[in-house]
Amino acid sequence: MKTRPIIFNAFSVKAILADRKTQTRRVIANPSGEPTYFFVDTSRRYPYHYRRKDAIWESFKTVHDLAAHRSPYGNAGDLLYVRESCRAEELEDGTDGVRYLADDTFVPIDNTLDAADRWLDLYHYDHKRRGCGAKVPAIHAPKWTARITLQILDVRVERVQSLVDADAVAEGIPINSVRSETLAFASLWDEINADRGFDWEANPWVWVIEFETVPDHDVDYWKANQMLGIALDAFSDARRAIVTTEANGVQMPSDMMFKVDALMALCNEARTACQQELEHAND
Repeated sequence: MKTRPIIFNAFSVKAILADRKTQTRRVIANPSGEPTYFFVDTSRRYPYHYRRKDAIWESFKTVHDLAAHRSPYGNAGDLLYVRESCRAEELEDGTDGVRYLADDTFVPIDNTLDAADRWLDLYHYDHKRRGCGAKVPAIHAPKWTARITLQILDVRVERVQSLVDADAVAEGIPINSVRSETLAFASLWDEINADRGFDWEANPWVWVIEFETVPDHDVDYWKANQMLGIALDAFSDARRAIVTTEANGVQMPSDMMFKVDALMALCNEARTACQQELEHAND
């Protein structure tokens, strides 16, 4: 499990906050600079083929293998923190906080020295050219300003024109009785990607990332729950290894199994507590 950044524009941020956006499509990068750098051939045992920066081709058996090695956004189960445009602001009453430009929301910072130091750095962003409290573009927004955390549910690859109306709605496009949602998405896609040479008509290969929003108060419990799950899997593997080793006539320390079982019991207890907190928070 890893946590990575992802940039969203104002339209997408508002759609996520309104629970209207659960998918995003991102162009598969071409590090090699070659005209052909990615293709899928389902007749092969390893159907996903990607050309690296050094022009060497790599082949992957599943899309999740491909995503694990080459997606800059991660794989199913990973977290994404959203980078969005913002600025540091001080209210008339002296309250320091972050103004999010997508929906004009103001969020006060924590009352700690660390939070104040981070806020001052944000407040002085590009101050020599534009003065204090200037707009911070999403690409430069520090991690601590992220107010949205997403969990990846699935990753797949396809041509962007494989999108259908239901996908466009999941991308945050409002349902429209006059114009198809696919056409509306195509227009939005070109606004973002046409100048980079990845317009709708070019039909580039894209990562399709399906996600859900993780409530802010759940993030720490969610991470702990995931890490405890990983630990339990490791202890289960260790337990199986001990049983197999002893079955092969090798004597293990007498208390080894007891220690592994005790650690598994502690992990289970802690994971149950995390899950109860998550359930309680979502009631």
